[in-house]
Amino acid sequence: MVSEYRDPDTVDMFGQPPATEPTHTPLDVSKVSHVSPPSNDAASRRDTTGTPPEPRCPIAREVDPRETAPAKVKEPRRPTFACYLHPSQFGPPGLYYHGQRQPRGDGDPAPFDEWVCSPIECEAATHDERHDNHGLLMRFKPPYGPWREWAMPLELLSGSGEEMRRELMRMGVRISPDGFKLLHRWASQCLPEEVVVAATRVGWHHVEERLAFVMPRRTIAQCALAHRITFQSESASQDHFATAGSLASWRDHIGRLCSGNPLMVLAVSTALAGPLLHLTHRQAAGIHLVGDSSNGKTTLLEVAASVWGGPDFKRTWRATGNGLEGIAAALSDTALILDEIGEADGRDIGATVYALGNGTGKARASRNGSARRPYRWRIALLSSGERTLAAHMSEAGKRPMPGRRSDCWMYPPSEHTGPSTICITWPMAAPSRIT
Repeated sequence: MVSEYRDPDTVDMFGQPPATEPTHTPLDVSKVSHVSPPSNDAASRRDTTGTPPEPRCPIAREVDPRETAPAKVKEPRRPTFACYLHPSQFGPPGLYYHGQRQPRGDGDPAPFDEWVCSPIECEAATHDERHDNHGLLMRFKPPYGPWREWAMPLELLSGSGEEMRRELMRMGVRISPDGFKLLHRWASQCLPEEVVVAATRVGWHHVEERLAFVMPRRTIAQCALAHRITFQSESASQDHFATAGSLASWRDHIGRLCSGNPLMVLAVSTALAGPLLHLTHRQAAGIHLVGDSSNGKTTLLEVAASVWGGPDFKRTWRATGNGLEGIAAALSDTALILDEIGEADGRDIGATVYALGNGTGKARASRNGSARRPYRWRIALLSSGERTLAAHMSEAGKRPMPGRRSDCWMYPPSEHTGPSTICITWPMAAPSRIT
């Protein structure tokens, strides 16, 4: 049995649907008084109907008094943090710090309540398969939009917590300027009972002697394992994948049209090959399509990109080697689709392709001089250009090393349309004929 963990915006970490938003009865407009502001214009321009204008900003909407009526909650034991999902006697919904101020002299401590941020909860503690990369799985409710989740690395709390606050605010969390230190203290003190496995990269993971395929917003695994593993990243917006429509609509509008076109089938098959590399004990596979301009190379890449996302999933070779390493690591066990090899620097393209095929990034030193863990990936590369890799390197005065050579097969132009040459970028079992 295979279970699938979907977007945490629609299903929480433990498989429960999010709480539905309460519905409110709209106000009776006839009971709302509206006074036009003073104006020097003619009296005929004034609103005399008593009907309020349609607000242009959500903040300016009329609010049902029952929606903001504070609920009486139990007095907390101080000092403590508490999160309220609805207005209370302390103020609007959110995380509060209930403290005490020691007065001068022998007086009793004076209680105070400080709003820290919009509602936020700590659902679970996280760590990877090696019990490293510890973090916190946080769940929060922005003022606009549904509940959201983020597995945050604990290392973001090593300084002042600015990086954590930046990511939370990027996702809609409102934070009081006076509550920066309090939010940092709350996150540092969180000790939840639940513990889940944190996957720090996309792709296959061995957890509890079973395999799980982890993506930023979805985990595919057997039985309940899908609910005990989550994707963890310093950037909550690190999601290069997108979903639209359904598998049936993709088959009808894209897959059906690929039938009978060997180049289309090859492009889609390359995009689908990424998850199979680990299962077949291969590190990488690469296809480079060569042909003249405006003969369909980019269209082939866009069709392949539809397997994993939208048009933005297709990238170009106009990037540094370090940048491509980061992208390959973020797309591990899927596909890396790069258009127009002519935009890459011919002096560096050979080393870049060789590194992508090896599946390991450069070794780099940390601030204290120790070696940082390099990027690692397994990737299926689909590339295009008007020249082969060897020709592009030759123009820059470079010669490909034996390990970087590509095997190419020519398509007879009279029999096929589109790119006329297919280059296998990394060593593979060479077919006797491509049809």
